[in-house]
Amino acid sequence: MLPFLALDNATDFGPGPTKDLEGVYGKHTLHVWYAGDPTGRAVKLNGSLDGVHWFGMATWRPGDSTVLTVEHLARYVSASLGGTSGGTAFSAIIASA
Repeated sequence: MLPFLALDNATDFGPGPTKDLEGVYGKHTLHVWYAGDPTGRAVKLNGSLDGVHWFGMATWRPGDSTVLTVEHLARYVSASLGGTSGGTAFSAIIASA
């Protein structure tokens, strides 16, 4: 599956767009990059089998590698921005195989 831009210079807390992978995939990679100080922020990789019921697959936090790979079955994926402070712009790509 081609990579999907899940967050695009996001500064507001909450989820980005959802991607229907049009099939169930078992390996998902999240790549995060940011401008500014990421202290207190987190990017969560979310998955769903039906597009309604969501589960967390991985969470990126400052100090982690900017690339996280997990193995979970999911048909839908998204990334959400969370944490305790604002102002920093985050982008993230999700690739599934």
